[in-house]
Amino acid sequence: MASAAALATWLLGVAPEAATLRWEAPATCPSASEVAERLAARVGDGPGDVDSTRGEALVAREGPRFVAMLVVTTDAGSTTRRLEADTCDTVADAAVLIVAMVHAERTAPTLPEPPANATPEPTAPTPPPATTPAPPTTPRVDTRPPTPRVDARPRTRAALLAEASLGMGGLPRVGLGLGGGVAVLRPRWRGELVGRYWTPREAAIGPAQDDARVAVAAGTIGAHAGPVWRLGPVELVAMAGVHAGVAVGRGRGVAVTRVSRRPWLAAGLHLALLWPLHPRVALGLRGALEGVVVRPRFELRHGGRRYTVAPVAGALAAAIEIRLGPSAEKKR
Repeated sequence: MASAAALATWLLGVAPEAATLRWEAPATCPSASEVAERLAARVGDGPGDVDSTRGEALVAREGPRFVAMLVVTTDAGSTTRRLEADTCDTVADAAVLIVAMVHAERTAPTLPEPPANATPEPTAPTPPPATTPAPPTTPRVDTRPPTPRVDARPRTRAALLAEASLGMGGLPRVGLGLGGGVAVLRPRWRGELVGRYWTPREAAIGPAQDDARVAVAAGTIGAHAGPVWRLGPVELVAMAGVHAGVAVGRGRGVAVTRVSRRPWLAAGLHLALLWPLHPRVALGLRGALEGVVVRPRFELRHGGRRYTVAPVAGALAAAIEIRLGPSAEKKR
């Protein structure tokens, strides 16, 4: 097509015109000389007297794709197109094709009209066109502008939590506990710093015939950390944790009432099932199973029975937490 257009231009006495493409691209892309050869193969090898079609392409890589801004300038003005493809070679072919098409439209010869009184000569019947193979298809290039992207990965967030617990094991019998703390939230893990107070629970102490008892309360501070799994609308958290604090025993029904304080240290597994009702509020059920490493012991000074904290402690709790900070980072 380009050779026929050039021949018609020469026969009509019109100065030949050329198409050029200025190509700037990364080193992994086709070179400027290769792109020029591709353009010459489409529009012809002759340089021409005038650059009637001038293209400028600047290629850059955006993530896994190559993007080019192509500006095509003719006597009629300039147009800008954005080309995007998985390979730089595809972008180069698209840029060459666009410049060649614009050049062909600009340089197509216009044949002179015959005089009004001219008698048309009879023409021979036109033979049927020969069957030619279909031209190769050019890879489709996405020329749409990039759409805004939203990065839904949450930032690090904080939460304030409060809980009411039932404690079993460790201290005597079943008792009530109150606690609260702060948490650091990430998409796949969670860390907590919590404090708990266990209300006094009584145990018999002293000779069997006496009614002497000890009421044991405890206060602890603990740290938990572990992974988070999302199960539909709820979050499942499995954390390892350690608690340290003080157990306080107060004698009742003894000759001399006094208070004794003993250290407490426990470590174990903590599970939480959280249901975010709102980006700022979540309800949850929590459970803990701990081994008491340092077991407080209380006994009468002048003989009698003694009470030692059990080696295993468990708890079930209902919790609420208030989540702070943005729920997601939006990026456009």
